Amino acid sequence: MELFTPQDIERAIKSGRTFITNVTSISISPSDEYLSRRDLRTLAASILANPQLTCLSILHVRRLDFIGWSILMNALNQTNITQLNITGVPLYNKGLSDLCRMLKSNKKIIYLYLMHIRANAYSELGDALSENTTLKSIYIQMHGKREFNLGLEMIEQGLRRNSTLERFKVSTVDVRAFEAICSAFKSHPNIKELEFHRTHEPLSPECLVALRSLLETNKSIVKLSLDSCMINQDSCAAICEGFRRNSTITELLLDGNHLTDRACSVIAQLLRHNSSLKKLSLNRNQETALNGMVEICKSLLENNTLDRLDLRGNSFDVNFYLALGRMIAKNTTLSSLEMMDEYFTFGELAFVTAELKTNCTLRTLVFNGVNDERTCNIWSNILKTNEALINVGAYKRSVQKETRNQLEKYLERNKQRQNVGANNILIVLFNLARDPCALNMLPTEMWFLVCRFIKIPGVSIDWSKILKKILDKKEQLKVLPSVRV
Repeated sequence: MELFTPQDIERAIKSGRTFITNVTSISISPSDEYLSRRDLRTLAASILANPQLTCLSILHVRRLDFIGWSILMNALNQTNITQLNITGVPLYNKGLSDLCRMLKSNKKIIYLYLMHIRANAYSELGDALSENTTLKSIYIQMHGKREFNLGLEMIEQGLRRNSTLERFKVSTVDVRAFEAICSAFKSHPNIKELEFHRTHEPLSPECLVALRSLLETNKSIVKLSLDSCMINQDSCAAICEGFRRNSTITELLLDGNHLTDRACSVIAQLLRHNSSLKKLSLNRNQETALNGMVEICKSLLENNTLDRLDLRGNSFDVNFYLALGRMIAKNTTLSSLEMMDEYFTFGELAFVTAELKTNCTLRTLVFNGVNDERTCNIWSNILKTNEALINVGAYKRSVQKETRNQLEKYLERNKQRQNVGANNILIVLFNLARDPCALNMLPTEMWFLVCRFIKIPGVSIDWSKILKKILDKKEQLKVLPSVRV
């Protein structure tokens, strides 16, 4: 994506040409947060002159000329733009009407991103959605709390009448808007992904009834995300009740909700009986009760469908790691496990890795945390004994294995007093430098080779210094002679 400012537009005006040529995606971000009539006219002429353009982003605009805005909206109906992103633009009255009028007649835009939409936009936006026949994905960040949501009924009616949407994401939503959106999508034929991000308050009983009814009635949604929606035990109970009659949702994301013991127990009960979920994400639940997470691990001993489990951003105790180890040993469907615990100990890690030797289905394991010498040795042994495991940490096994083989060859040649090309070693180190986890896996012998080459004494060294010295040599690749290392 190319980024343009009003200064680029100004230069284009003075030279008598359009400033966009042969690009498919552009972003307009004025330095003074103002788009004048001349700026918008030039932008309209430029996008009309570039048939290859498919994505237009207008970012961080505090003021704009509404006559110029009307010209731009009219031009959009004559272009091939399929993605429109409008962030931080104060659309009031006429500016909003021009946008909604364009959406009613536009036959090309598929993806729409609207940020900081104010209350007076809801009514006209809902009317535009009811008549648009091409939109497939919308992200709306609402602005204002309950007292400002005056046009929710129109949004609900617009979503009910729209039959083309496949993905709908809404952020900063209050309970009335949550209830209205759930009711609108209850019988929608094509919606596949429904995402809520950040509510102002815990879901009300009316919201839970609407959510449960949505899950029981809709047969097209495959992904449901309730991110930072203050999910509690009652909310989890409503979700589980809805899942009893739902067999289409395969992804459930409950990130950032600080789930309690009881809420986790309800989720565990869901996993024991559900046969459709493929992915469960409980990311960023730092205050999650430990006993509840143990229950979730135990429930996966009975679950035969879950494929991906995301537990990043949580802290656990030794009982959890024991339960996790037993689950890994017996579970036959989980292929991806993502965790991030900065405080786990060497003994807790051993509970998990000891069972990996017998697991034949886990292919991706992201387990960030302490990376001391004993931990690295454990991962190295697991990679040697578990052929099913492909991704460990944040790096790919194939790349790491190939790089290690190259360094082993250089190490052997070094023992035989042969010259090793500095360029070759640098290329290998660049591959390793992409991920510190891969560097962590190097045996001690290779450490001496690497440290000697980049002229840092010893093996207990700072990662940032290593990466900096490696990357500092980037410009020398073509001129460094062969050296003895």
